[in-house]
Amino acid sequence: MSKNSLKILVAGSVEGNFKQLCTRVNNVNAKSGPFHLLLIPGPVIGDNVESWLSLRDGSYKLDVPTYILGATKSSHSAYFSHIVDGEVTENVTYLGRRGVYTTTNGLSVAYLSGVFGDGMSNEPHCYTETDLNILQAQSGVLNGIDILITSQWPSDVMRYVKKPDFKVPEGVLQLSHLANTIKPRYHFAAGPYYERLPYRNHKILHEKATYCTRFISLACAGNKTKSKWLYAFNYVPMKHSTDEELRKQPVETTENPYVEVEKDKNKEED
Repeated sequence: MSKNSLKILVAGSVEGNFKQLCTRVNNVNAKSGPFHLLLIPGPVIGDNVESWLSLRDGSYKLDVPTYILGATKSSHSAYFSHIVDGEVTENVTYLGRRGVYTTTNGLSVAYLSGVFGDGMSNEPHCYTETDLNILQAQSGVLNGIDILITSQWPSDVMRYVKKPDFKVPEGVLQLSHLANTIKPRYHFAAGPYYERLPYRNHKILHEKATYCTRFISLACAGNKTKSKWLYAFNYVPMKHSTDEELRKQPVETTENPYVEVEKDKNKEED
């Protein structure tokens, strides 16, 4: 294993199930860790906000540095408004509305909290075109984004792959454009468990070969159907990878599912 390899955990969402989250994460970390960080793209607060308050007062402990996104419901927004410097409690950090977080190991994580609102939306749990433009600009100054985390799915992500046997979440067109623009190596979202085949970020014979992207959606912690909600993997940040290593692509890699979305977007702008 490379000396620059990181051990990363991702949980889909929590929705108040902090007991299940902490128990599972701490057990996995004790058995297979230590892990460098845990990312949670989906909502962490559930209908019963008492569990969130218990997390904040230290009743629940996570042994892995954990990074969460903000509210996806208006009623939960107030619980994030008073967080100072992102610190929720020991080992739990609220990343913020949107931005790029870079770890000391060189891992770049682009993040976008909330759900998409129309251009006039001032709701704190909604992100807008302005947020997307800022995030794209922030990502553009880096030599690639390792991981993108969003609560929602991008639209058209199922193009070029077999449709699953569950109802696919209604995707967000703007997230498709974001993913296609900043080109993360991994894009994690919350929802039903699903791992898409990797897709390439270049046109064969027309563009220089580059790395592929993997889209992965994870379920909620402690869900009754026992659908996969925790994902563990080893990863070497792009900063420490050679071009040859980045260009390696699995045999099953597909074309970029967002190309047609981009064409439609360009037509609308014209």
